[in-house]
Amino acid sequence: MSYIEKKNINGKTHIYFVKKVSFMNQLFVIKKYIGLDSSTFSKEKYILDNLEELSVQELKFKSQFLKTIKKNLSYNEFLPEKIELKSIKINNLLEGKKCEKDVNTEFAKEFIFNSNNIEGSKIPPERVREIIDTGDTKYKDKNEVREVKNSILTFEYLQKSFKFNLISIKRLYHILTKDLFMPGNTPYPKGFKKEEVIVGNSKTTPPEKVEEELTNLLKWYRANKNKIHPLILAFE
Repeated sequence: MSYIEKKNINGKTHIYFVKKVSFMNQLFVIKKYIGLDSSTFSKEKYILDNLEELSVQELKFKSQFLKTIKKNLSYNEFLPEKIELKSIKINNLLEGKKCEKDVNTEFAKEFIFNSNNIEGSKIPPERVREIIDTGDTKYKDKNEVREVKNSILTFEYLQKSFKFNLISIKRLYHILTKDLFMPGNTPYPKGFKKEEVIVGNSKTTPPEKVEEELTNLLKWYRANKNKIHPLILAFE
């Protein structure tokens, strides 16, 4: 998050560019004096004009958290910092160009198509884009069309209202599967699964243990989210 801070000194308004970065329960602040207040000053232009410097400063702060990544996940000790720097630059560019909404929309199109495709959906990518752009399509399989529409609502819920708790997870599942049918024209069950599920050759958690194990997972996540790097946390 970045903003312009104004201070009145000896009757004159001075402005500062401020960016706050919160990561792993630590706060890092970049503060740059700009000069006297000016109607022509633009926070977005300042970010773009100083993209490299701002990004490198943020990288120096985040580099301290990359040690476990280098040790446990990366075959190249320099790669994590390169990737982190690219990520920081992208986020700064999104803010500088005010294009986060457009980028999120394009990401949603790719994410929804690939996610549904993994689950066996046959709807082509151009139809997914059509549904997202116009709200409808003439694609023949209406169940797959509903699946895409539900995925759009799910994506919006993840961005705006989702919290990492049982209530939100149940709500997420409800939005995703509402009015959908499984093979055999069977509606998706409500709530936690009622039957055993096998993925590949691996058994999953028994139905009667799902809520208990999910509750334990959430407790573990809350206890470790500020102690373990997000990438390591995801692998765990």
